[in-house]
Amino acid sequence: MATTLLTFAVTDVLGHPPQAGTVAEVKLEWTDPRGTVTQCITVPLDRPVTRAVPAEEWSRIDLDVAHPDYVPESVTLTRSSPGAPVYWDNRGVAVTRDGDELRLTMELGRIRQSPLTPPPYPGTKARGDQPGVFFREGAGQPRRYAVLNQPAPPATPLWLEKVTVRTLTDAAPARGGQDGWDRLSTTDQVVALADTGGFLWLEYGGNDGALPPQPRFLVAVWAPKAPPSPVRAGGMDVVCYFTPSTAARGYPVSAYPFRTNYPYSVKRDTAADQPYVVVGYRHLLRDLNLVQAQHVSGRPAVVVVPVLPALPPG
Repeated sequence: MATTLLTFAVTDVLGHPPQAGTVAEVKLEWTDPRGTVTQCITVPLDRPVTRAVPAEEWSRIDLDVAHPDYVPESVTLTRSSPGAPVYWDNRGVAVTRDGDELRLTMELGRIRQSPLTPPPYPGTKARGDQPGVFFREGAGQPRRYAVLNQPAPPATPLWLEKVTVRTLTDAAPARGGQDGWDRLSTTDQVVALADTGGFLWLEYGGNDGALPPQPRFLVAVWAPKAPPSPVRAGGMDVVCYFTPSTAARGYPVSAYPFRTNYPYSVKRDTAADQPYVVVGYRHLLRDLNLVQAQHVSGRPAVVVVPVLPALPPG
């Protein structure tokens, strides 16, 4: 029986192989006219590994990779016939083909999307640590993070709320005459978050199953919509914004490895107030209006906001 040789290698986001001696649990599954075959194997990550797929007419190969230090990754390879092109569905994977040999290189990372969890039922209160960021589904609105979909006076969700941003207008360089005051002229522009881009909560750090437990941190990210014209040659700006310290502001205290009271814990005696989650909304979208200001500047940027825990004294 003809076989396909599958050579599998992994790298971190810098293109380097993981630390020597580390292994991953890999689930390899292929489908051919006779059915589906599954293999579960343990492979080293610091060097390429070659496995034989004993199926000449395979139409699909699924590969799932799990490692406690990295985000689980998976990829599906498909083809319509033995000589047809091979397609795959993960942009973090590169696949090359040489006859009956496939070489697959997978990038493993340590950042992932924060989990979601429904808010407490009306009239009840949540307590302590929660499994993720609260979401909310409003009438006529798709599922979004709870704070973005929460109606506020005048009953408009934050996601659709219009904010007026005042900016200085372009003017000629100042002169000594009275006309020089033109440089202080302003203009108002109305901005709604829904028209500018998208908001995402991420986690950075070890997985929940890592032993010993590893820290993980909450990260808020705002990504502007793709501009109508091509991005300038220098690329799009990325702004990393650090909020004021949470330690002096009454936030829940969390000790290393920051697995309790952070990041999804609920404030005592509230229905659904997640203090650390609210930090990102306040600085990016609500109180400081950083996103709206970036938008009207004409140079929208990706904004990254690490939200760090309040440490215990000493």
